Amino acid sequence: MKPASLLFLLLSIFSFSCKNWESKYGEGPILSPFTAEDRVTNTWNWAYYAVDGINVSGQYADSTLLLTDDNIVKICGPEEGCREGSWRLISKKTRLQLIFGTSAIAYDIDLLKKNEMWLSYLAADSVSTISWQLVAAE
Repeated sequence: MKPASLLFLLLSIFSFSCKNWESKYGEGPILSPFTAEDRVTNTWNWAYYAVDGINVSGQYADSTLLLTDDNIVKICGPEEGCREGSWRLISKKTRLQLIFGTSAIAYDIDLLKKNEMWLSYLAADSVSTISWQLVAAE
């Protein structure tokens, strides 16, 4: 068998087998060379912030979310300064928990890439939904 034919055969088998794989994150990716911790650790800007589908991104336009590799979280705004707490991955690394003092909120991770992360949260009242789409700060 020629090398090109063998390569085509291997790629075909791999692509068919990938269709049965599922990402642990609803929007993907299926595979990544980086661990979940490596992808979460970053300085993030809000590309989109919605409460019950209503875009409130403007309020967070100049704010950042810093997640460090030693599990410190800082949410910094241009006028209110920074709030500091801790973070961790829970539920088989499918949720990101942010802890500030005695308050903890766990966000579902819908997409987790090295430069993009989507989070969602159903508020305690089980009525309000919060959605974040974050992009890595440049």
